[in-house]
Amino acid sequence: MPSILVACRVAGAVSGMLASLLLSRYYGAAQFGLIAQALSLTMVMSIFCTLNIEAGSPRFMIAAIRKGNLLSARNYASFNFRIWAVMSALCCLTVALWIWLQNGFISPLYLGAIIVAPLVGLTRIFAGLAMGFSKVFLAVIPRSFMRQFLFLFGVIGITFMVGSAPVFWVLIAFGVANIGVGFLQYKSLRPLMNNLLHQGGNGGAVYTEWQQWIKLGTIIGSSVLFIEFNQYFSVLLAGLTLSNIDVALLDIALKIIGFVSFSIIAINQSYLPRITQAFAVNDLAQVQAYLNQSGLIRLWVTMVIVAIFILAAPYILALFGPAFIDARPLFLLLLGIPILMAIFGPAQQILSLIKRPSLLAILAGIAVVLLCAGVIIGGASGGGIGAAMGVLISWVFWTVAGVFLVHRETGLNTSVFAAFGKITKGGS
Repeated sequence: MPSILVACRVAGAVSGMLASLLLSRYYGAAQFGLIAQALSLTMVMSIFCTLNIEAGSPRFMIAAIRKGNLLSARNYASFNFRIWAVMSALCCLTVALWIWLQNGFISPLYLGAIIVAPLVGLTRIFAGLAMGFSKVFLAVIPRSFMRQFLFLFGVIGITFMVGSAPVFWVLIAFGVANIGVGFLQYKSLRPLMNNLLHQGGNGGAVYTEWQQWIKLGTIIGSSVLFIEFNQYFSVLLAGLTLSNIDVALLDIALKIIGFVSFSIIAINQSYLPRITQAFAVNDLAQVQAYLNQSGLIRLWVTMVIVAIFILAAPYILALFGPAFIDARPLFLLLLGIPILMAIFGPAQQILSLIKRPSLLAILAGIAVVLLCAGVIIGGASGGGIGAAMGVLISWVFWTVAGVFLVHRETGLNTSVFAAFGKITKGGS
């Protein structure tokens, strides 16, 4: 199962990369920078449209369903939709008012970004509920693959238009892709939701646990803001200090870096089931052995991939258009991210296993603050390179501090240095 999910994520990333390539060639770097900012705004807003409450579905819904308490599961699902409705209205109004006060008007592009955000949020809710019903494929594949694939087809349609299509059409295409994803999720979940409705009893909606639901979602959400939304935050914040062209260069560099990082994620996920099993029986020696094995594989694979991308960078960037060749310094600097991931390992996964989500939330919260400050200050003082340096600094903290916390809490060392230490001791 993990290999299939990783393959779907890779396919989704490829579809997203092709969509970006077509858009950059069709609109040029300056307009592509505007599109990147608008899409980033949509994605960042989406998490606030739900307060990430759906992240608690595996904990609250699965437990309730297994205990036969369908009424509790139904109440949780109902509360998810109510939070989405209220927060979507608040987020859209707040962002629209802020843009209006800043510019005196709201462009069609940003109006589209604001309208589409609740749709993306709704797909997040559906994905969370799918996890609550233990439907992992339904939770992951529509959002990680189908959305990007549908969006790619929309972009292809735009680029084949005669003449120049308005940039806000890109947001329409993205909105349609999310409607398609949401419809598939709704149709798939409807029988399960109806079962909760009919067998959950005649009691009305009672949200006595609402504080726990929101608290867990917020805690997990802080880590999601950094892990999943790092690129969107970076691009959105970069737009405050950089030109549209520089934002476009940063966006493409980050997208390629994300693609490079998939190999590391795949290796970590392939070892996660074994690490989880060993952790469950408190066999920390075996956990460390798995960490050492995955660390060495991760390091050598990363070295090869990074070397290939360093050599191929000019040719890859040129595919997006002549202006994007200037993104090479940003790209080479940001290659430090997969290198950091390879060296310091899956510390955050281990933190999630020790059931101390607050630690992960604090770590992610500080990393997000560093990211925001680094991109804004770095962009204002050093342009694109400064913004990229701000992104990299946040990753240095995220990876190094994660290793420190894991070692403090468990005595484990997720970094590759533990594997080299083992080799040295074994050979001495």
